[in-house]
Amino acid sequence: FCVFMCVECQEDMKDDIGAEDAELGDEAPASALQEAVPVVDPRNLNAGGGWESGMFECLKDEESCWWAFWCSCLVFSRTHDSMGIMKSGRSLGIFIIWLAACGLISLLISGPALRNFIYVIILSLFALVAHRARLRAQLRQNLGIPGQFAEDFFAHCCCIPCAISQEARQSKSFGRPYKDFGTGDDVTIETVTPPVASQASVCQHCLHLSRCSWILFGVLTLILGLSIIIFHMRETITIYPLVFAIPIIILYFLFWRENREDIPIDSVVKLFVAGFTVAALSAAVIETVLSLLQLVFFSPEEMKQMADGRKVDFIRGNFTRVVIWDFVNSFIIAAGVEEFTKHMIVRGCWLPHPLRSPRAVLIALVTGALGFQTIENMEYVFKAGGADAQGSERLVNELILLAERSALPVHAVCAAIQAHGYIRRDFENVNVSLLQILLPAVILHGTFDFTVFLGTHTAIAYYPNSDPFTVEMVILSLAVAVFLIGVAYMFWALRSQNRRLRGPDAGAGANNDGFEALAGDDDVLESQMQPMPTPAPVQTTFPRFLPERGREESMESI
Repeated sequence: FCVFMCVECQEDMKDDIGAEDAELGDEAPASALQEAVPVVDPRNLNAGGGWESGMFECLKDEESCWWAFWCSCLVFSRTHDSMGIMKSGRSLGIFIIWLAACGLISLLISGPALRNFIYVIILSLFALVAHRARLRAQLRQNLGIPGQFAEDFFAHCCCIPCAISQEARQSKSFGRPYKDFGTGDDVTIETVTPPVASQASVCQHCLHLSRCSWILFGVLTLILGLSIIIFHMRETITIYPLVFAIPIIILYFLFWRENREDIPIDSVVKLFVAGFTVAALSAAVIETVLSLLQLVFFSPEEMKQMADGRKVDFIRGNFTRVVIWDFVNSFIIAAGVEEFTKHMIVRGCWLPHPLRSPRAVLIALVTGALGFQTIENMEYVFKAGGADAQGSERLVNELILLAERSALPVHAVCAAIQAHGYIRRDFENVNVSLLQILLPAVILHGTFDFTVFLGTHTAIAYYPNSDPFTVEMVILSLAVAVFLIGVAYMFWALRSQNRRLRGPDAGAGANNDGFEALAGDDDVLESQMQPMPTPAPVQTTFPRFLPERGREESMESI
């Protein structure tokens, strides 16, 4: 809640700042989800003075704040690479070696030697902090910032994400270009986009992928391969391609078929992996902490009763409390947290290009949500196999649940609803707060989860002897009804928004269906263009986005 309120305050600050920069000249409007790195005179690098911002002013730069909290090694290595202190690969390699050493020690030491293991971990943490403090001191010296090594050491001891975020903001404030995570490469829109993106083949787009994207793809493939060998039977190997099938199909129609020029495929890969890893990790941690709210509704003894197999009697005797907990769990813990973390996938990921069209915003948000949905589907599907099921029985159970979850891509629909709110704010100039952007998606997501939770607990309490297949079909039917209502709202919102963006001169026969509603022409007309005086009252302002049909008529009329 505190993080959400801080971000909301940051939204108001951005609105105030954006009012001063209303004159865009020839620049096309861009979404505030992505901001450009400021360019500052390099002669100011050694101007002296203190830090540009305090160590706990993390929300002054949301990107470094978000990533420093969940994956601080990437931000740390990028910052010191951009300042010429240590290569990003070397810094990241030191951290990986340290992490592997700690893991190896934890495997070798157990039992009576546990106390020694704790001592080793504490000493290794001090060594890591000292290494990072030494680089922070070198950063201070390069920038002419006064201070002592002891201050740098205790800064990293006190709050590692805060110290790393402060260093990243300092580097950004002096105009140092952002490096790519892990590799330290200089990534620009030209390096990751083919000359004619709309006509380039898959191979041409892949040749323009950054080294970071190739590494992410390789690591993801390695992890999936190891999980097949270590955790699952041979029959479940076919599940992995099927889990990724639905995201690939959605991205093909939404992005690749007609809109591949709106956002580079390199950014699509990174956003998908960010949703698959960082968003899932952050959501799991936050939901685990918030799940302690269950102690407000149930005592430890009552929770033990549910775990011991006395669930039917307990739910029947405390049905009102169970329903209230289902509501809190659905709308706050599940929907609220997951929609916020999916929102931060795009908001907290730096891209080498602004999102200059509504389609780019839609593609970016849906891509991150699909990554989140993929890892969540894998979790549910492999749990569905059951510990006792083996061979073909396990495979059938997994395929059934995968088919159910793939047919209801709630995360992707909620992301499209979020995109509608962002487009209203950034392209229609409507004053929309973060809460207003997230609320429709949270309502749909929470209602979907609440329907499933309430139906399950009702069946357990009052229909314990009913046919399990019949009960499951009833619950699934209710969930499908909620999902279809959400899809209908998404299509209506996108079609209405598309008509507003196209303006009154758009032809009535233009295509206005769903995701295609934002698939107009690539050219963005200048919103500040002054019309020529005409004797008759005609349309005198250019709409920001016009379809191919209607542009010539609009130009001729003006």
